[in-house]
Amino acid sequence: MWQYVSIHRCPSGFGQFQSGERGDVYDTLTDLLGDSAFCADVTEILEGENLPEGAEDIRGRVQNEPDRLFVSTFPDGGVHYFGAAAVED
Repeated sequence: MWQYVSIHRCPSGFGQFQSGERGDVYDTLTDLLGDSAFCADVTEILEGENLPEGAEDIRGRVQNEPDRLFVSTFPDGGVHYFGAAAVED
C-alpha cells in the first residue's frame, strides 16, 4: 500500500524541501499515480534520469523524504512535487 505525501519548499529556503501532509492510502502505486495525474504529466525522480523542463532533482533535499519522489508538470509550465510512502497493511 502507498500513501500520498505532499512536498513543498522549506520556508527557510536554502534549496531545501519538506514533506507535508499525508493524503489518501492506495492499494497500488499505479492507483496513487493515476489519481495524481489529473491534468499533468507525472515523472518519477530517479538518479540519472532526464527531468522535465523546470523540474529539479530534489532527492536528498527533502526533510522526512518519502520512499519515492515524483514531479507533476503542467501545460502552463508549473511543477508540483509529491511523494509516495510505503504503508504496511
